[in-house]
Amino acid sequence: MEGMEGIGLKKQTWLAIIPARGGSKGVPNKNIRKLGGKPLIAWTIEAALRATRLSRIIVTTDSPSIAAAAVRAGVPHPLIRPASLAADDTPMRDVILHTLDQVAQTDSQLPEGFVLLQPTSPFRTAVHIDEAITLFESRTCLSVVGVTQASEHPYLMKRIDKHGALRSLFPTDKSITRRQDFPPYYLVNGSIYACQTEAFLACGEVKDCQPCLPYVMDAFCSLDIDTERDLHQARVQMRQKKNRE
Repeated sequence: MEGMEGIGLKKQTWLAIIPARGGSKGVPNKNIRKLGGKPLIAWTIEAALRATRLSRIIVTTDSPSIAAAAVRAGVPHPLIRPASLAADDTPMRDVILHTLDQVAQTDSQLPEGFVLLQPTSPFRTAVHIDEAITLFESRTCLSVVGVTQASEHPYLMKRIDKHGALRSLFPTDKSITRRQDFPPYYLVNGSIYACQTEAFLACGEVKDCQPCLPYVMDAFCSLDIDTERDLHQARVQMRQKKNRE
């Protein structure tokens, strides 16, 4: 099928799926907004192209403008998905399943694994992608998810009960009195999801493919753009990055 050709086919069978729909609400046209002189999606495509562990890169989109940006960034044949798979409430699993189905129609076999790379994480690099795959292959697991250490610790979070009283959100160890002694907690940062294909087809969600291992990333590289404020922060970070180079 046209649009499913691989880029730089290698021995390893890891597929990169880059989902980029056109109807973003928090940041209109988010995936093609400019960051550092490039469309946002270009940063993820370029990282995937530089990664050494990927067999194929597929950009799946419903938008002609995003498809054109993907072509300019180095993916010559984006996969155009139907509008029914680009709604606000479309589960990501349906987008992944559609992509895998298209691959199955053109290849003799599915890739042994796939890496979901959302274009809203522009500071995730080729090194991160390769390291996440290497982590997957070096341990007994079915999935790897990118995480970053939480900046606001759950021990400090409170809730208001039905009587209006302030309560701790989670039980805490009363022997811990200093913030620096809190055990580390992590947030899923949305930048990398690696999964065994067969396991995903069986369970339908990357996070449900257990065991799942964390790939820990720093806060700078974990920025996920969901609002205009996030985009502004990304531009600040981009300037900081250029000043260090």
